[in-house]
Amino acid sequence: MPQTAERADRWSAMDHVRVDVDRLGVRANELAATLGTRSPRLKAGRLPRRWFPTGVWVRVLVGHPYIVIGPAFDELSENEQDGELAHAVVHAHLLKNFAFTGSVVAALVTLPFAVAIPSLVRSGYPLWLVGAAAIIAAYLVCFAIQAVWFRRIVFQTDRRLAEVLGLEVMRTILDLSRRVRFERRDLVGVYLGLCVPSEVHRADAISDLNVTEPKLGDGDTHGSIKPHALER
Repeated sequence: MPQTAERADRWSAMDHVRVDVDRLGVRANELAATLGTRSPRLKAGRLPRRWFPTGVWVRVLVGHPYIVIGPAFDELSENEQDGELAHAVVHAHLLKNFAFTGSVVAALVTLPFAVAIPSLVRSGYPLWLVGAAAIIAAYLVCFAIQAVWFRRIVFQTDRRLAEVLGLEVMRTILDLSRRVRFERRDLVGVYLGLCVPSEVHRADAISDLNVTEPKLGDGDTHGSIKPHALER
């Protein structure tokens, strides 16, 4: 019975997220129209807090990105939710544009390993050892390229948001990113953290902008963000 009650509580939380997804879908479409991107697909998901402390994940499935919203999203403030959703909308749009490029890069990365395997086997190395080493090496290279690729997309997304929605939105996003950065746990969480540039570098990348019309959230956005002004 206690397990049944616990399971019911978990599903109750997920039902709450499903209700929110309808509202967030409308808001995401509004943001997409403002930002000039495709309308994103949203769904509810059980996102582990130790990996996704903001409750948002832009996932790619068969070349099609969509936004997954988890229960932790409900714990953000209204401005933080709007900022994270706007960031996910642009991120998903850019991931869609780079899906083909990513597939080509992955193929090029694995090709040398596939070519090297027969030569190493003929040299006397066991096939299982060569195959295992090749797979591990290919995965490590792909993960490294993916991290660099994701960091680039984050910078591009930040700039689009700052240009269109205003710098106050980026201040909110960077403050939240700084707060949750060290909440990510275990190997997956650490890797996801490496895919996101530091807040100082992200602020520096948009410090040349001078936005005078805030379009999301309250507050003065006149002037540009200074790279170290966001540090507490």
